[in-house]
Amino acid sequence: MKLYLSYEEHSCGGDICKGQENDDWPDREPTLTTWRLTGCSLNRSRTQWYQEEVDIDEELEIGDFVYVVYVRYYTGDTFGTHSGCWEILKVLTDPKEAKKLQESVENDTYEGERGYITWKGYFEGLESCGIEFMTVL
Repeated sequence: MKLYLSYEEHSCGGDICKGQENDDWPDREPTLTTWRLTGCSLNRSRTQWYQEEVDIDEELEIGDFVYVVYVRYYTGDTFGTHSGCWEILKVLTDPKEAKKLQESVENDTYEGERGYITWKGYFEGLESCGIEFMTVL
């Protein structure tokens, strides 16, 4: 079943550092992304600009409760950093399963989907893992 999560997102920064505008390989100011979930629906909205489509294993109805497990992480490259990146890991109906998933991320035992973990890399790192309680609309 598909579920549609609405969110707000804003990024700032990332400009070329002052005095390096003409350099071949200039550094960039840090980029920061703010993000928050704003809604959860069974149907794709035609008016909501930002929506994430997620698959969920259970059948849901309007009024059901779900727990959205997400991570915030940073990334970058040789020339700059980007913090506040996000990824939705899973939407669950059982709060104990959501907490278990969160703890696996926090204690570094999470194995990821298809063996790839977005926040593990040369320039990447975990900032936080959270659970958002939402009502399906």
